[in-house]
Amino acid sequence: MTKLARGQQLTRCQHPAGSIQLRLPFMLLVLTVLGCKGSSTGPSIASTSGVWELQTVNGLPLPFLRPTAQYTQQIVGEDIILRANNTFASFTIERFFAGTTPPASAPDTVYNLGYWNTTSGDLVIGVANAEQRGDTLTIRSSDRGLSTYVRR
Repeated sequence: MTKLARGQQLTRCQHPAGSIQLRLPFMLLVLTVLGCKGSSTGPSIASTSGVWELQTVNGLPLPFLRPTAQYTQQIVGEDIILRANNTFASFTIERFFAGTTPPASAPDTVYNLGYWNTTSGDLVIGVANAEQRGDTLTIRSSDRGLSTYVRR
């Protein structure tokens, strides 16, 4: 600490009127912007990446039958791999047949590749909206409804 010489007086720094009031809102704005930088309302890439195994379709266990006017689709199983680089690969084991009784023949495996993202704050896999809660992933698609997956 510096001692004052004889005859010197300690002077206070005077701020112009209103300067403290203007700095506080500005600093709050800066801290808010910095605090939000890089955040997203969707799940993080690290928590979403992984292998997901299909458990149910519209609440029904596998194998799932989806009849249409022309054919019946039987979904035997499906895995989706969500990679950290925002690409995905899905492997669906399924059969298509006439009527409602699956044939004895072996099912086919169908591969799909694409991209997934959370840029809008929502999880989108390909063109389907999805939601992740912990180790459960649900995907809503127009052709088969609500599919529920668990992390493997």
